[in-house]
Amino acid sequence: MMKKIDKKHISVVGGVLIFLIILFFIYFLEFHNRLDINSNEVTMLYDLVEYDINYCDGLVFYQDNEVNIDSLSYDQKMCLAYQKSNDYEEDYLNTNKNKEYCSINKKELFLKDENENSCKISKININILNETYKTIFNDTITNYEDFRLNGENVCHFNNDDNTYYCGSSIERKVEVGWSPTTYRFINKAIKKGNNIIIYDYLLLINNNICYQDINKTVNNKCSDILSNNSNQKINIKFVKKYGSMYKHVFTKNEEGNYYWQSSTKIN
Repeated sequence: MMKKIDKKHISVVGGVLIFLIILFFIYFLEFHNRLDINSNEVTMLYDLVEYDINYCDGLVFYQDNEVNIDSLSYDQKMCLAYQKSNDYEEDYLNTNKNKEYCSINKKELFLKDENENSCKISKININILNETYKTIFNDTITNYEDFRLNGENVCHFNNDDNTYYCGSSIERKVEVGWSPTTYRFINKAIKKGNNIIIYDYLLLINNNICYQDINKTVNNKCSDILSNNSNQKINIKFVKKYGSMYKHVFTKNEEGNYYWQSSTKIN
């Protein structure tokens, strides 16, 4: 006697098979589009979001919400371009007579170096800065305003030679007690259409408190572990478990070069 075919059973099995096929297809596409995280292409792009936490308001690409060119301030964008230019020259300005500062065009700008009668500065031409700005943001600088590098250093634009002069600011603002150790590493990189997407992890630790972004979102469980175990090893496994994953999107422009488009905290 022939058994009756259970249509409901067939439907369930079919649904599972379709689900598995979709998963396999997604996995195949991602694996096929994977990039070597140690390749020059990935390394150069990742360098666009890698900065000293002591400048440009910290790691501005690592916030608790999406970051793009519109959400960054003028100071942040100019500072990022300055930090990546690495093509500036150092110089010295003489102090005004019996004064603690140096001037450009009779404007008091920089604080003199301790025990010296001069102000150490760095100079960078606007054309060089614009090239780096274009590389990072695929955009052009339109306003040549003064900008800050951090609470202690400022850059002033000099119209006479189209050059930014950067040095120790007369007005200073220092944040006390915030000097975290930064743990970051790339998890994977994928090429998708005109985009290259780099996924990485971030964990900031300051005085045994764990932070997942520069907005100081605390991971209490991580902080408790560090407080109770001074010998806790901070390795990749630890950062993956208690840090946050970020997605950095780089888009190809009309010239065929990739620039930073956005950074987003995933978890």
